[in-house]
Amino acid sequence: MKRGIILAAVLAATSLAGPALAADLMPRKAPPMVAPPIQDWSGIYVGLEVGYGWGRQDGLNVPFTAEPGVGEFLNSVCQQCGFDPFFELHEFQDLLNRNSSVADVLLGRTKQTGWLAGGFFGAQKQWGNWVLGLEGDIDGANIKGSVSGFAARSGGVAPVTDESLDEFLNLRHAASLESKVDLLASVRGKVGFAASPNWLIYGTGGMAFAHVKNTLSSAQSLAFGDDCIVDGGFSDCEGGFVSAAKAFSLSSGTSMFGWAAGFGTDWKVPIDAGSAWVFGLEYLHYGFPSQTITLSDSFGRSLSFNAKEDVDTIKARISYLFSIH
Repeated sequence: MKRGIILAAVLAATSLAGPALAADLMPRKAPPMVAPPIQDWSGIYVGLEVGYGWGRQDGLNVPFTAEPGVGEFLNSVCQQCGFDPFFELHEFQDLLNRNSSVADVLLGRTKQTGWLAGGFFGAQKQWGNWVLGLEGDIDGANIKGSVSGFAARSGGVAPVTDESLDEFLNLRHAASLESKVDLLASVRGKVGFAASPNWLIYGTGGMAFAHVKNTLSSAQSLAFGDDCIVDGGFSDCEGGFVSAAKAFSLSSGTSMFGWAAGFGTDWKVPIDAGSAWVFGLEYLHYGFPSQTITLSDSFGRSLSFNAKEDVDTIKARISYLFSIH
């Protein structure tokens, strides 16, 4: 009797637990796979850059001029000489006309180096592995250099004897030019290839702008003597001796328009489906055609010359990309 009751209880418990055990033993389906968020190089971006640049500006010829002009210098000669002013001034003018160009200083190409820093912004779109975009940038710069030169001329005319000259002229001229690129900017197209989801290489080119400041310093001296002993120098000019000197500085700021082209590479670190940090390295060459640069000062002196400017830069960049799909 008892055995029957126990057997019935076991059978009842088994019948109740069977469906639950069977459900636990059935294979479960894996949760559906969720595709990772899509993020390519399409989007808009803004960033900062810092780098190094080196440039070249054509040289110029600095002419020799009497201070503060031939006419006024001649008047000073007249006031100091103890001889016939009209005759001597004529001789002086003739001697100066034939020799002053020899004291011109030819300043060669100025080589510039220095840093630059600024910002950039752009928009781009990816099709397959190709990326097309448009970018603008602007950088403050301190890319500068200087060049200097010296010229001198000594000589006379019409020897009175084997040991003396009727007139003797001495010209000395030192000049230097400092040139500095203080602003660079460009608007460029961009064509890139996504070598991997996070690595982009690209070429770029477009319009460019630069602001260049030039400062010319010149120091000139002129000495004129009459009936001078050849070996004795100016102290032995029996007919009289006069001299004058000047130093001046001319400057200008010039805006230049040209082109820029180069290449670069970017590495992307995604943050989420909508943004990423981008680290890059870029090389650009800026070319500005020859144009007239006019230097002047507050006294009305001026000097114009033609020059062209070329600048090369390499920049480290960081930007924030807002992805757009």
